[in-house]
Amino acid sequence: MANVLGAILLVASIPVALSFDASLLGTMPYSVMRSQFAPAKSTPCCVDMLSSGVCRALYQRNQEGFVNACRQNADFSFLQCCNTCHFYEDEPLMRGRNSTELYNLDVYNLLLHVSEETETCFDRHSSHFCRTFIDKEERWSQRQVTCTHAALAFRICRKTCGYCSSWSSQATVEYDSKKARDMKLCAKLF
Repeated sequence: MANVLGAILLVASIPVALSFDASLLGTMPYSVMRSQFAPAKSTPCCVDMLSSGVCRALYQRNQEGFVNACRQNADFSFLQCCNTCHFYEDEPLMRGRNSTELYNLDVYNLLLHVSEETETCFDRHSSHFCRTFIDKEERWSQRQVTCTHAALAFRICRKTCGYCSSWSSQATVEYDSKKARDMKLCAKLF
């Protein structure tokens, strides 16, 4: 099961084209340009990127391993199997909590709680890489992805894009379980 969960964490993201008029860059002051490429702020949609069928099959095959992945691995909990981890009403998974409590508890433990024992808020790439990502410079200048594309940004530059809190930075994303479940209110992953 550990190999299956490890392989799941390698799911690729798919960038989506956004409409943006690059000719305006020369006329905009830097502060306005920078604010266009700011950290994420909206609650990401809580869906099962692996599909509900795959996530529930993983849960049925090894409930304890699945629950541990949901409670200990932010990528798994908020990207790969978010909906099943937080909103699938099954007692071993819920452990006496309702879905809102469980979602909020995982947000706190995996993304917002700053602890001396463990560092849960980090970027998988260097600070220079993430700065160029958020500022749309160098290799990112012509790309259409930003921090609002949670499927990519959450994985590569989680701290810089504002998806979590650390000793040196505060999360900019507002996590709300009701918005996370409502596809009209949440920020799309792609």
